[in-house]
Amino acid sequence: MFDYSSTELQTIDDSLQPKMAWAKERRAFAEQLALDSTRILACTEDRLDEYKNQGFFKRCWSSLTGKTGEMQRANQNDLIEMQKTSWRYLELLNKRDLLLAHSVIMIKNNLMTLAVKEEETRESITRLADRVCHRFEEIEERVANIEVTTNIHNWLLTIEVNEYDEKYPKYLRLLCMVRDFNALKSENWNIKELKCLQQGLIKGKLPWKEEISIKSFIDGLIDEIEDYSFDKFDRLISLKNNNEETISNKFIIENIASPSFNCIYQIRENYGSSSLVIEALQDQLDIEHKDAIKMVIHKFIQKQGVDVDIKIPLKDLAIELLCCMKLSSELFNSTQIMDTTSTDQDIELKPNVVEKIDSEEHSIDADQQEGRLKSTEFTIDSMLSQHISVSYHVFTDTGASQDECNLYLDSLSLIVASTGYFSEEQHYYISALANALDIEDFSLLNFKNLVSHPNQIDMKKVLALLNTRDRQFAWLMDAVFLGASNCGLSEEVQKSIIAMGKALNLKQDEVESFISHAVILSTETDPSSLFSAAKSVYKDTFSWKTIFDFRKVSIEDCFEALSDKLSELSDEGFKILIDTPSQMKIVDIPDLDLTFSDMYSAPEIFILKRTIPMQRAICISEFKKYKRRVEGHESAFKGCLSDTNSIMRVFGTPSLWYRSHLDDISADEVKSASNNDWADNMGVAYDKLGGSLSTMSDLTDILSEQIKLYSNCCWNESAVEKRKVEEDKRKVEEEEKRLQKKETYSAVQLNKEGESVNLHIEWTSCKAPFPVSDVRGLSSDGEQWIALVDGCLYSTFDGKDWEKRATFDDLSYSATIKVVNSTWLLIQSNCFWFSIDGRAWEKQDLPENRDNSNLSLQDIFFDHSCWVMSLCFMKEYSYTEKFLMFDTMETSYYDAPRLYRSSSLEGKWELLTDENAIGDGIEVKGSNFFYNGELYVAACEYGYSYLSNKHIMRDDRISLMWSRDGKSWKAEPFSDISSIQDGLFLQQGSMSVYVSICA
Repeated sequence: MFDYSSTELQTIDDSLQPKMAWAKERRAFAEQLALDSTRILACTEDRLDEYKNQGFFKRCWSSLTGKTGEMQRANQNDLIEMQKTSWRYLELLNKRDLLLAHSVIMIKNNLMTLAVKEEETRESITRLADRVCHRFEEIEERVANIEVTTNIHNWLLTIEVNEYDEKYPKYLRLLCMVRDFNALKSENWNIKELKCLQQGLIKGKLPWKEEISIKSFIDGLIDEIEDYSFDKFDRLISLKNNNEETISNKFIIENIASPSFNCIYQIRENYGSSSLVIEALQDQLDIEHKDAIKMVIHKFIQKQGVDVDIKIPLKDLAIELLCCMKLSSELFNSTQIMDTTSTDQDIELKPNVVEKIDSEEHSIDADQQEGRLKSTEFTIDSMLSQHISVSYHVFTDTGASQDECNLYLDSLSLIVASTGYFSEEQHYYISALANALDIEDFSLLNFKNLVSHPNQIDMKKVLALLNTRDRQFAWLMDAVFLGASNCGLSEEVQKSIIAMGKALNLKQDEVESFISHAVILSTETDPSSLFSAAKSVYKDTFSWKTIFDFRKVSIEDCFEALSDKLSELSDEGFKILIDTPSQMKIVDIPDLDLTFSDMYSAPEIFILKRTIPMQRAICISEFKKYKRRVEGHESAFKGCLSDTNSIMRVFGTPSLWYRSHLDDISADEVKSASNNDWADNMGVAYDKLGGSLSTMSDLTDILSEQIKLYSNCCWNESAVEKRKVEEDKRKVEEEEKRLQKKETYSAVQLNKEGESVNLHIEWTSCKAPFPVSDVRGLSSDGEQWIALVDGCLYSTFDGKDWEKRATFDDLSYSATIKVVNSTWLLIQSNCFWFSIDGRAWEKQDLPENRDNSNLSLQDIFFDHSCWVMSLCFMKEYSYTEKFLMFDTMETSYYDAPRLYRSSSLEGKWELLTDENAIGDGIEVKGSNFFYNGELYVAACEYGYSYLSNKHIMRDDRISLMWSRDGKSWKAEPFSDISSIQDGLFLQQGSMSVYVSICA
């Protein structure tokens, strides 16, 4: 619609930036200004003088032009400027999603009904209306799952019973249903709830999809009033605020710039008075009474720049009326709180006017004044709940008492008095300070009285209060902000502030310099200018953060470059860390003094002896190259640390420090060092470099978090303290989990009649005839417990009385005891014992093996028909070790599995699975064999040395091997497990379960 230059658009956006923050805090006024902005778009130059006295024009003039006076001299250029800003304001509200769901429909309706003749302008407005409508659809998707309140649901269910369609005609029925729906909820409406209103229209037998024009709506409404009664119409549209005070027609007509809603109250305002005139002149006019009323209302609406023939759906009209009802109440409540009828105009308190007003207030005694304050129900908290607040002020850091805080706030009335007015922004700031300083008995009425009569302030007490540099410059900062509010710092106010500085024994040039920066902090929006001013004043005071907090300004752009550098630094540090060179392996050889002649008798050792210095030189060269890379990273880190610390000092956040240790880290260049010692020293050096990188990485993350806090307007938060809080919180949560786990372990959960019941276990300490620390195994068959203690077995049935059952002289330390198939087993690596009753034990040796290999017994289990024994033995394998100059052949071992089967523990053992069945290099850990009657299953993995020596790179090195006959085996890989420590197979019905401790 408008052709903005880039400079002009930036200027408008800068001026609207505070309005965007303002819109988040003050929804009602933001919606009112949005309505006003749509009306401004339809204004024309030829009717400019007529618009000047209307409420929407006054509000736009004050809010959008930044001017506080001279409205009566507004010209065409001013109108165009207001229209451009209004257009951009609507665009930004829509883009930033600052309009509530019902407000979106209201704005869309207003845009569609603008009476604009130029086709190009009309198309632009239509496109904006479409974008707003699209935003409504997006909101619908986001809140589609929000539940409808019970009241709304009940209202929907009882619509037919309330007989809306029988009691009211079409348009009065619409007003009645919207009124009843509005009474169901005091807060804002979401999309789901608005859909319920539209559903209610359907149930109320209204043509919800029918498109009607404002002209048809006015005509139909007047016809129904004539046919029924004006009193019924009046009751349907009567609105009240929270105190049950009726909102007047004039207030709604003046403050709600919605033509559809406005015309309803125009009818209410003019119906009676116009009727008298029409009746007196009816014979001469030769027109029916209702037609005359229609003409009056049509004329008024058309003067507002509205196209009365544009049609909108009835369902959207219902939402618009609902929105305007809510907005009327909110604006009226806010106006009562602020004791003003405008949103952005200054409350002029020129000395002569103030004195006249306050002379009346002073004629009332103190009790009456207190009663008047209570009658308006004004409280600081009620106002701050709707408007801007601050959470920090320097004055609270100086240890001031409540009386001193009160006196400090009273002293600021001197500056407000010197400005000659008490603006809305000053009003809010003083109230926000009172809240931040915890002044419980603050009275705005008393503050206004001091503004009117500044001679009541005791300057000796004020000067005594401002006895430190922190307090003095905090006062100067607040004074500049209050003095520059709305129209900038005037020369007269500046002189007053300088005079106060002199009284505080501050140098005039120092005060003047401070004022110049404080004005920027109080009025500018450019991030660079704001931060530059903050850097100039932080040594004097941190109270500039209070102004930033109140204004809700953002200086994020100032830190964008530094944030990018820190992000790149973090990525580079991680890359360097993972690029640590792999240390070259140097074979440990005997320390022999070999000559060249020995080359023929021990050629391999001779060559190794000669190549070791070369290998060490290569390793040292790689280390130095890597260290230089770390040093370069450290240099970049120190630069970022210095830049960030300089910013942190501005905000009063403690600086971070880093101490370099790179000079203390060096490669081992001692030629006489043994190979093992030399390799260990090099490993330590690399670990130290890695430690320095990790330290820098952690600090970089903290710096990034701190900058992000500043970018998000968290001026007083510390990333370090935040981490400490999170760490403390984590420790508390871990302790709670530990206690919860302890509680769980001390109880058993039973399912009783469909409900879970926790039964706590009470443990009883039992004395045993042996040291508990010597117990190496404990098992039970359901009746008795048997403990394996060194080479002895002890038995008990109740845990109190123990009996020594057997002694084994040749029992190894690694022996285990268990019960399998009602049989006690005592297992060690070279043999096992079994017993039926736990008293008489019989020893069995391992089965004979064909190759005399050293078998080691792992486990014994029963497979439904026979016993199965799991063993392993060390199998040798060869591999190639690669070196710089040549390769060598080496040998090592892995635990190869074997499986034997027997019908009885005393019988002959048959080899079921040999070491070649499962695969070369594969081991079976612990009791990881299982048989379910049909399949043999084993949990396997490559031996660690075999895997590394053979350079096997496979993702499926963990697998389940299975076989039906124990001879031929197949593998099923575990893709999400990297290492099996030990495991256990369980059978539950037809389901087999494998439980393992995995890494």
